Amino acid sequence: MKRPSWIALGVLVALGVLFFGIRPKPVTTVDSPRLFVNDDVALSRIEFTGAGAQGARTVLEKRDGIWWVAEPVEAPVNKRVAAQIEAQLFHGIYADDLAVAANRAEHFEVSDDRAVMLAVFTQRADQPALELLVGREITVEQTGARRTYVRRPGKPTIFRAQAAIGELVRLSVDALQERPVADEVHELEVPDELEELEEQPEDQPTP
Repeated sequence: MKRPSWIALGVLVALGVLFFGIRPKPVTTVDSPRLFVNDDVALSRIEFTGAGAQGARTVLEKRDGIWWVAEPVEAPVNKRVAAQIEAQLFHGIYADDLAVAANRAEHFEVSDDRAVMLAVFTQRADQPALELLVGREITVEQTGARRTYVRRPGKPTIFRAQAAIGELVRLSVDALQERPVADEVHELEVPDELEELEEQPEDQPTP
C-alpha cells in the first residue's frame, strides 16, 4: 500500500476514535428519583383533576382518622381505597432510576390532555406537598411490581414512579365511596291457605 493510502487510513481511524469517544452517551438514568418524601406528616387532603380543560375534580379529605369524599359528594371512602391511599402516598413517592423519552408522553398517558393531576396536601398546609401528572399504571414483568408513569407539571421529564396510583386517581366517585350494607328485610311469601286461615273468625272451626 502506498504511503498516501496509509495516511488516509490513519486519518479515518483517528476520526472514528474521536467521534465515538466524544459522542454523548444516551441518557439512561434520571438525576433525582425522589418525587415526594414525606417526613411522617399525616396526609389531610388529596385532589384528583381529570384530563383536559374540562376535567372533573374529586377531593378526598381525612377527618378524625377517616378518609371522606368531600367533592363532588359527601361520603366515607371505601376502606380498601383508603388503605391504598395510605400505602401508596403516606411515605412519599420514589421513582425508578430510569429515564423515559419525553416524546413518549402521549404513549404513557402523561401528556396534558391525558394525564390526571394529583395534588397531595399534608396537615396544616395550604399548598400541596406534591403535584404530579399521573399516567399509565403497569406491572413490571420481571418482578410483578406495580409502577406508574408520572410527570411534574410544566416539566418534560417522565418518571416511572414506584407506586400504584394510575388506577387509583381514575376511580369513579361511586367506586371511591364506602358501600353501606343494606339491612333489607324481605317479606316472606305467605301461602294462600295460611292467608285464608288468618282471615277466618276465631270461633269458626277449621275444616
